[in-house]
Amino acid sequence: MHLYALVYLVNLCEPYIDRNDDSFIPDGEFKPNIKNSVMFVYQWWLQCVVIVVNYSGRPFMESMSENWKLKWLLILNFFVLTSCIFNTSDELRELFELVPYPSEDFKMEVI
Repeated sequence: MHLYALVYLVNLCEPYIDRNDDSFIPDGEFKPNIKNSVMFVYQWWLQCVVIVVNYSGRPFMESMSENWKLKWLLILNFFVLTSCIFNTSDELRELFELVPYPSEDFKMEVI
């Protein structure tokens, strides 16, 4: 399933990629482009989902509702990720070195 999602997102990015862009030089300096921006957000989202799904809770640990630090940290992560996708903050986008997504339809496809 994850491989399918990766392939789907890469194919979704293809029409917006300029192969002559400096960001595609193999050993060059990092420059953000639409593909690495989408992959970064997807991988971050996936890590958060894996934590939520694999959290065992009782009887070995606190339940998710009792572990308020983890719960709010995950909620904050999903909020920041959604903000990155919908480009609500230029500072946040620049902090993570992401490019803005090209259209509203593209954003909804990524979500």
